[in-house]
Amino acid sequence: MTVSLPIPPLLLERKGATDAESALEPTASERAWSETDRTALHGLRVLVVEDDADGREMLVTAFEHCGAQVSAAASANEAM
Repeated sequence: MTVSLPIPPLLLERKGATDAESALEPTASERAWSETDRTALHGLRVLVVEDDADGREMLVTAFEHCGAQVSAAASANEAM
C-alpha cells in the first residue's frame, strides 16, 4: 500500500537572507500551508498503525496538523 500526502516542503532555502531573517519570515510554502491545509482533514477520524515509534509519531503529527482526530497503534492486534 502506498500513501501520498500532499505536504509542501516547509523549509525552503531563503536566498540572501540571514539566519535571523529566515527565523522571522515564513516562506511562501509555509504561508500557503498554514492558510489552506491545516483544516484539510477536519472532522475525519484516522487510525495510524505503524510499528516504528518515530514513524508513528510523525504520521500522527502530520494528520493532526491537518485537523484530523488521530488514534495510533503499534500493531494490527493493538489496532483491533
